[in-house]
Amino acid sequence: MENIGVLYQKVFHRNEFAEETQYHDNCLFNAVHPHAICMRAYLVSSIAPGGYYKSGFGRDYWDFSYVQNGRGLLEVNGKKSVMKKGDLCILPPRSLFAVTVEKNATEPLERKVLILHAGPVAELLCGQGILTEKTVFHLPAPEKLLELFGKIENFCEEQSRGRLPELSMLCYGVLVEIARQCESTRLNTDFQRIMFCIARMPGNAYTLHEIARVCGVSIRTLNRLFRKNCDCTPMEFVIRRRLEVARALLQRNDFSAADIARICGYSNIPHFTREFKKHYGLTPHAWRVESMRKKPALKFL
Repeated sequence: MENIGVLYQKVFHRNEFAEETQYHDNCLFNAVHPHAICMRAYLVSSIAPGGYYKSGFGRDYWDFSYVQNGRGLLEVNGKKSVMKKGDLCILPPRSLFAVTVEKNATEPLERKVLILHAGPVAELLCGQGILTEKTVFHLPAPEKLLELFGKIENFCEEQSRGRLPELSMLCYGVLVEIARQCESTRLNTDFQRIMFCIARMPGNAYTLHEIARVCGVSIRTLNRLFRKNCDCTPMEFVIRRRLEVARALLQRNDFSAADIARICGYSNIPHFTREFKKHYGLTPHAWRVESMRKKPALKFL
């Protein structure tokens, strides 16, 4: 890992309504090591009143945007949320989004944005419940996160090729801190705890009766809670989490499809294959081949 060189190109953009400093991965590097978390870009952005930003396509990255000042409207895959000072906005891979600042706003929307490749470890850490159930969180104590963001910005400015493990650990620290902060904002209810348990350990054997018993509600009430909070049934939530973990593990070569099926709670391999293809349009094997084909060659010093 210490022999890999990654440079982050600094680019400054400005138009009538916005200005942005970007540090981009100059070699499109997205796979150093199975246990590495790789940064695609880091941005310092300011959008003036009346301005907007829109993503043109669903990107295969995780976006973490902290609002330092101002207020704006975030629209993700058709769902709208207000983002204001102290909020953290989390955008999963392949999200289509737009950020708008009202014309009558009294100050610009200022953000710091960390963009991570959706590699195996980042996908596993991010896709485990607390970082995918909501889009906008208000952080109770953002000081540690801002400190880590500052260190990442310094790294990009210094352009130190030999310190890639340090950058990976900083990004890991960001994810851990975000998870800690977001978890502290969650409602402390039996329903939230069981939902978090499913997200963390989707391979366990879950039944509607057992989930309802743990939550202390009827199956009808349980279904209503999941529909309201997750827009799906309890078992659909279980399946979705299982397949998200499976998809992340398939990007690695050290697990067979049969191993991944067992890890994700499937004892029947054909059933796992059918479920995966139903959700992602490809069999697990085809998904692995396609994901490996898309990875760019590594650049060594």
